[in-house]
Amino acid sequence: LSISIFSILKNLKDEVWLKVEPRYDKNVEVLIPLYKEECKSIEKTVNSILNQNYNKELLKVIMIVEMNDSNTENCAKKACETLNKNGIKASVFVRNKKRSSKAAALNDTLIYVKSDIIVVYDADDEIMDNEQIGKGVSLISKGYDAVGVKVLRVGESITQTLSYIDTFFWINVSLPGITKISGYPLLSGEGLFVSKKVLEKIGGFPDSLTEDSMLTVEFAKNNLKIGLLDSVVYENSPKKLRSLVKQRIRWHRGYAQCFVKTLKSKIPAKLKIVLAISYTSPISLIVIAFSLIYIFYYLIL
Repeated sequence: LSISIFSILKNLKDEVWLKVEPRYDKNVEVLIPLYKEECKSIEKTVNSILNQNYNKELLKVIMIVEMNDSNTENCAKKACETLNKNGIKASVFVRNKKRSSKAAALNDTLIYVKSDIIVVYDADDEIMDNEQIGKGVSLISKGYDAVGVKVLRVGESITQTLSYIDTFFWINVSLPGITKISGYPLLSGEGLFVSKKVLEKIGGFPDSLTEDSMLTVEFAKNNLKIGLLDSVVYENSPKKLRSLVKQRIRWHRGYAQCFVKTLKSKIPAKLKIVLAISYTSPISLIVIAFSLIYIFYYLIL
């Protein structure tokens, strides 16, 4: 709460979320991990990529599909055909291992990545800034080892609306405060820009329930630089309350893993304390969100 108040009083969101001119001169590979996805969800992400004002000859897309997920594989192949017809090289990589985690899927794909700049999107992502890839490339070129964007979870149901409010306060209040104090923001897995060389240095994406947030610990341990880009990605939030609860439980199990790893990491004590607090901040936000959901349903029913 104190971090949030500090963030509001100092208007840190305008300081932390970076504005930058885009660059269009670097090879970029887009990784899209998929599992039991609908064709329309993949198409939404593909259309967003096609709408980017970036040199299409420098873009390559790899869609990662789990074995025996034939419906998703067929949808991914159709999406790749669309990308290839529009000048963006695209392919499907089918893993031959039992599904374990998003991080494992991404790490298995790294050997096929030739570019140093990687950006990760999920199915159903809608990129709300047609210069986002160019801006992410610009920050990586300026010396940032990883760059995160604003991820807002949206939808039309009551649960989705409250999820939007939850993420709105996170990116505009809590995250700027955490970033200013610690210098290490908690990253999100959608619209995540990262250097391949840096990933190889730290051993790839951390195999965690929240591999994106665990990256922050690894970056802090290795004194690497993270930036936040003032650019938005919309992601559909679960429509039903039960699905939302399951999603958030998984996230907070991941935050707990990050919390433990932070305490065990060899990093300065001040940074360790701030990061430890950071990994508990989303939990307090979700308690508030679920309280609002409960009150809202109670008033209606």
